[in-house]
Amino acid sequence: MVLTGAGGVLGWGLARRWPGSGLAPPVLLGRRAPAFWGPVRHEAMELGLGPRDRGSCADWARRLRPALWIHAASLSRWEACERDPLRAFTWNVEALRGLLEVARETGTRVLLVSTDQVFDGRGREYLEGADPCPVHVYGATKARAEDLALAAGQAVVRLPLLLGPSVAPGRRGADAAVVEAVRSGRRPRLFVDEWRTPLGVLRAAEGLLGWLADPQPGVFHLAGAEALSRLELGEKVCRRLGLRASFEALRRADAGMEQRPARLILRGPRAVRLLRWKPPDLRQSLAHWESRSHD
Repeated sequence: MVLTGAGGVLGWGLARRWPGSGLAPPVLLGRRAPAFWGPVRHEAMELGLGPRDRGSCADWARRLRPALWIHAASLSRWEACERDPLRAFTWNVEALRGLLEVARETGTRVLLVSTDQVFDGRGREYLEGADPCPVHVYGATKARAEDLALAAGQAVVRLPLLLGPSVAPGRRGADAAVVEAVRSGRRPRLFVDEWRTPLGVLRAAEGLLGWLADPQPGVFHLAGAEALSRLELGEKVCRRLGLRASFEALRRADAGMEQRPARLILRGPRAVRLLRWKPPDLRQSLAHWESRSHD
C-alpha cells in the first residue's frame, strides 16, 4: 500500500485511524516523513517532473508494484494555481497520468483524492453522478485528473471543506484557522454566501480506509451531513469550544472573490451504499478537538 500526500491535515487523520484498521502500514512518498506518522517507511519524492526531481509516482509504482495506492498529493491552494496554471497542471494532472500508465501494467488499484471544487457552486447539491463544471484553475486540473482516473477504471473520492488540527505551517483544517485567529485576538472574516458540507479529517480517513477494505471503481462523495455557511461554521466551532468570538460577516463580492463557488453541497448515496458511509454531523466531525495531540 502506497500513500502520496501524507503530510497534510488529511494525512494526519489517516495516521490516527490507520493503526486500528487492520491494514499493513503504508509506504509514504513525499518530500519528508511527517512526524505524526511515527516509524513507517518513507521514500523521498517530488511531484514535479523536472530533471532534479527524485523519482515520479510512475517510477515508484514500477519499483514497488503496490496493490493499492491512495493519491492525495496535489497543489490545492487555488490562488497558487491561478498564478501558475502550468505548475498546477504538472502537479495535479501529469503526476497522476504517469501513475495510471504504470498501474495498468502492475494491476495497482488507485484512489484519487479529489475535491468539491470541481463544481461551479450553482447547483442546489451535487451527487456522485454530477458532471464537473469547474470555474478556476485548481478545479479544472482536478476535474481533468478525475477524467484520467475514471477512464483507467480507477476510483475517485471527492472531499469537501476539511476540518482538522494545524499539523504544519499552512496545513490545517478550516476550523483550526478560525480558532487560531480567535485565540490570537483577531476578528475572522467569514462569508455568509458560501456554503459547504464540512467534514472532519478523522471521519474522512475512515471513509478512505473503507474503500481500501473493498476497493471499487467510480466516484464517491464523502461529506458531512450539514450544509453550513462559512460564518455559521465559525460560530458553531467557537461555541462548541467555549470561545467568545466576534466575526466580520461579508459576502464574496465584498472581498473581490465572486468567482469562488457559492454552494458546494456534496451528497454521497453511492458511498453510503457501497462503502457503508455514514455522513457525520458537525459534532462528530469536530471529534479531533477532544485529542491533545495537536494542542
